[in-house]
Amino acid sequence: MIKLPQNRGFSLLEVLIALVILSIAFISVFTAISSNSQTLLRLQNKTAANWVALNVIAEAQLGLIELTQSTEPIINVETMFGRDWYCISTLIEEENTGSYKINLEVKQEKTSPTLLHMIGYLRKLS
Repeated sequence: MIKLPQNRGFSLLEVLIALVILSIAFISVFTAISSNSQTLLRLQNKTAANWVALNVIAEAQLGLIELTQSTEPIINVETMFGRDWYCISTLIEEENTGSYKINLEVKQEKTSPTLLHMIGYLRKLS
């Protein structure tokens, strides 16, 4: 009996199927990494906006910045992490409490959507 040599390699079809499976796996890994990066950037911006809002409220309570009651919102520009943040504040007198309510919005640009909305209170100085 004559023994025929056995093929021990992969066929072209098997190689193509393996490449398709690997490409699908790599695409899903890159998509997950991209999504995590975007989420991290959003969280970083939200955290910075929160700190900016807390700083503005603390500065107003300490009298370092003056917020006056008016019909137009007051725009303050605060710098944090080397970037300017736009804080739009509205002062509303609270009835029978002797305090003002500060509505504060933090934006990255004047025309960009609001990143954070915070409410603080300021004691009326008699």
